[in-house]
Amino acid sequence: MLNLIKKKDKVEIQEHGYEVDLVAARSDKLVLASVKSFFGSQGVKAKEVSGQSGNAGDSGYKMLNRPEVRDGILSEAAKTYGYREDQIEFRLYVGRFNSVPQELQTRAWCDSQIVGAGPIKVFSVDEIVGVVKAKAESKTYLNNPALVALKVLQEAEQHAAKKAKLSTSKSTDRITE
Repeated sequence: MLNLIKKKDKVEIQEHGYEVDLVAARSDKLVLASVKSFFGSQGVKAKEVSGQSGNAGDSGYKMLNRPEVRDGILSEAAKTYGYREDQIEFRLYVGRFNSVPQELQTRAWCDSQIVGAGPIKVFSVDEIVGVVKAKAESKTYLNNPALVALKVLQEAEQHAAKKAKLSTSKSTDRITE
C-alpha cells in the first residue's frame, strides 16, 4: 500500500500504511498500540480519540477512530504476522489525559469499539508505572536496564526523604533547645 503524504515543504511516499507505535507479540496474542504521551501539552481529548472533534487532532488517532483504517490494519497484521483476527488486541497508551472527564469519556468510547480480540484497551501512565514497579520488585528481571534505572530512582527518592526527615528533626531540635 502506497500513500502520498503531503507535507508543507515536500511530498513523501509512505509504504507501510498507517503508523502503529507499538507491536508486541507472544504465541497467543498480538498487541497493536497507539502511544500518546502528551506530557508537555494539553493531554488526550476524547473527541479527538473518537474522531468527533472535526479538527486536525483527530488524525493522530486514525488507527483507532477510522473503522476502515483499523480494519485494514487488523487484516494486514493477521496476514503478515500469522495471527487470527480474534488474537489481535488494539490498545491506547496515554501519558496525560486533558482531564478526568476526558479520560472517562475516552475509556467509554474505546470500550464501545470492538476490533479484533475485543474492545480497545486503554492504559494510563499510572497503570503502566504500577506494572513496572511491580516488575522492579521481582527478582526475575534483575539485569533489565529500565528496571535497574527505576530501582535507582526509588533508592534516590528514599534517600532524599530520609535526608529531609533528618534535616527537619535537627531543625526541630534546635528550636526546642
